[in-house]
Amino acid sequence: MARLFVRLKRIVLLAVIWGLAVAALCRAASEYMEHRRLARSVAEMKSQYAAELSDYARLLHEGERLETDEKYQVDLLKKRFGYTRPDETPIVVLNGQ
Repeated sequence: MARLFVRLKRIVLLAVIWGLAVAALCRAASEYMEHRRLARSVAEMKSQYAAELSDYARLLHEGERLETDEKYQVDLLKKRFGYTRPDETPIVVLNGQ
């Protein structure tokens, strides 16, 4: 009877140890998946940051150019607002509708 009790204790102890090991593995897998999700999120944010930084640099360059380059200013005014210099004749082309 004592041997049976010892064997039963060993089986229960082994089951508890395996249960704890499985629980630890599940927790580790969950943490790993969360880490992977966060790593993807960080990579996406870095990519978005780089794109926005590039756009900002382009806008900054355009702003500096607007302040200093008179030819660029005139070209931009002509494109957007139909600006003409006093010695130029504006020509408006209409669609034949």
